[in-house]
Amino acid sequence: MFRKFFSFLLVLYAASGIAVSGNSWEHLPLGKNYFDPDNYFLLGEYYDWEFYCKNPFRIKENTVYSLYSRRYGEYFFASADITFYDGAGNKILKNPPARIRRYLGYGIMEISFTSPVGARYLSLDFSISIASQPPLCEDELYEAIMIYEGANADQYEEYRGPDMTNEVVDEGMWGFFRTNVDSPVAVSALKSALKAWDYVDGNVEIEILEDAYSANRDRLGTYHVLFGATDSSGNVSAFRVYIEIFDDTPPLISGSKHLVASAAEPLTAADIKSMLTVTDNYDQEVELLIAEDGYTPNCRKIGTYRMVFLARDSSGNESCFTMTIEVRDLEGPRITGPQRIRKPYQETLLLEEILKKYRAADDIDGDVSGTIRAASENYTENMYEIGVWTIRIEARDGSGNVSWLDAEVEVYDGKGPVFIIQRNKIDIELQEEAPDLTALVYGLQKSGNLPRGVLRVDEDGYSENKKIPGTHRVTLAGEGGIYELSLNIREKQATASKTLWERIISFFRKILN
Repeated sequence: MFRKFFSFLLVLYAASGIAVSGNSWEHLPLGKNYFDPDNYFLLGEYYDWEFYCKNPFRIKENTVYSLYSRRYGEYFFASADITFYDGAGNKILKNPPARIRRYLGYGIMEISFTSPVGARYLSLDFSISIASQPPLCEDELYEAIMIYEGANADQYEEYRGPDMTNEVVDEGMWGFFRTNVDSPVAVSALKSALKAWDYVDGNVEIEILEDAYSANRDRLGTYHVLFGATDSSGNVSAFRVYIEIFDDTPPLISGSKHLVASAAEPLTAADIKSMLTVTDNYDQEVELLIAEDGYTPNCRKIGTYRMVFLARDSSGNESCFTMTIEVRDLEGPRITGPQRIRKPYQETLLLEEILKKYRAADDIDGDVSGTIRAASENYTENMYEIGVWTIRIEARDGSGNVSWLDAEVEVYDGKGPVFIIQRNKIDIELQEEAPDLTALVYGLQKSGNLPRGVLRVDEDGYSENKKIPGTHRVTLAGEGGIYELSLNIREKQATASKTLWERIISFFRKILN
């Protein structure tokens, strides 16, 4: 036989989410007496009084109740109006069958009746007649009345107030409980929050009939546990509790909240995101989103900008992380110029002249060649000493970034035989298109009269005067020595003569022979 024979009492945890009303009539009493004097008002005088219920009060379904006169030899019930209501406040039964108990066969001292299945509230109006001296005050009347579970009362209990910590579970009801996945409630804790009571057996032991929750305590979702109890007659009752496992812990974003970036080599959003880590108490992976980006459009501008990152887990919990990015000029200027300079030992090449051969450029400040200086060097004191000497060239930008370039100066023995052409000059006939110096030197090298290789022009009195008649001096320097040429420019002759190349070749053959 399966029927509802008792009520479950569910303890209200602070985290259960069940709201508790402050009205006493919405809760069962702490003791056995349901009669709350504050929920009644009196009308009458002397020997006849009427009690009117202000609000229907909470009861248990399918339970025997009795209206009892403590002063049963003097105060007798004259009438009773009994009405039951369901949880929605709908009237479901009025004036059910009631058993009358009289005092010594005379006046009515107790009226007993049974609440129907589905009943949640009771409204009980009644009147009494006094067979002795009238009461001195209303409190005497209130103290004489008791409404309690059961029948045939043999003792009296005062009203102790409402039970605000327990909730009655009626037939067909089910429970709901929310628990955090970080610290899920144990089924044993839920079981200890329940108690089963039977009209005959009193407290009855509760057992777990079904448990779909315990195996899933670490997984989000809603699972159920079915509790049951059996009385001594084999009657069984069950109560199902649904347990929702939730996650309200937001993801944790970790990383530096301040970052310094180079204006010359800006970072991408992906670069910055890779510097952060996201962890969550439940999800293995949580996407990191950019909620605000003041850096990317200004990544090459000196200043401080903000980026806001957002992480959201599968339960919708969110966390934000704000990072400030300071854009600075972190790159030094670029120094350009020869890596090695060669000079003969007898040449006076000052350090100031060497530094003029170098330039410095910065991505932010532009040309900073004016800051070039020699940070250290051993060239000046060894200017006339054969060897390789070092100059550390330094340049600085407006942000204080410094760059260096190590240049070498090779001092070599550049003094060889000097060929001075003074008496036999190279004659060049003046023409509209006079040959340039490069062509002349090339011709001499090709004919074998000048060494092949790089020749430096130390003195050029020809190029700017090649159309002016006269003798012009040219000095060349090479690996083998210094060569001095005298180029004689004369007016064009009317008679035919040898070609220029023939005259040059002939001249040098004479000298070398």
